[in-house]
Amino acid sequence: CTDDGIAESCMAVAGGCGAWQREECQEGFSCFEGQCREEPASWCGQPFIAQLGEQQGTTSGMGLYQGRCRNRDAAENVYRFVAPEAGVFSFRTSAAAFVPVLYARRVCDDGTEAAQLACAVGSRAVAPELRIRLNADQEIYVFVDGRGPPHMGDYTLNIAKFADLPALGE
Repeated sequence: CTDDGIAESCMAVAGGCGAWQREECQEGFSCFEGQCREEPASWCGQPFIAQLGEQQGTTSGMGLYQGRCRNRDAAENVYRFVAPEAGVFSFRTSAAAFVPVLYARRVCDDGTEAAQLACAVGSRAVAPELRIRLNADQEIYVFVDGRGPPHMGDYTLNIAKFADLPALGE
């Protein structure tokens, strides 16, 4: 993709690149990995803002990201969460219409092991949950994803802070 959002791809001719094809993406589409694709509801460039409590959502469209515990074939939603205070926070899906996967990263578009904080796969009977210790004002990105292509739809993401654990010896 060019800096101005134009998709560029090489048209193969006799085993080589014959000519570059340029395509300006239509309204509602953005350039991802060199192709014009339908814009997801949220992505690293435009995540939803998450707060303590319930976030209602629907995954649909293409999958852009993957956690270490799933592939990238299902659609996902991306949430930016800033811890209001230090503590252990729970991120859990409930009421999902599909088999959900949750994962969290320090840096949104960094899929390396070092950037990933946690990953959990649910089932139809068990919701995935992440428990992550965060500092006050620490920013992370939480992904609500599906286990594979048919796994997308409505869900509720619940975010809660656990009571602080006592110090050792108290």
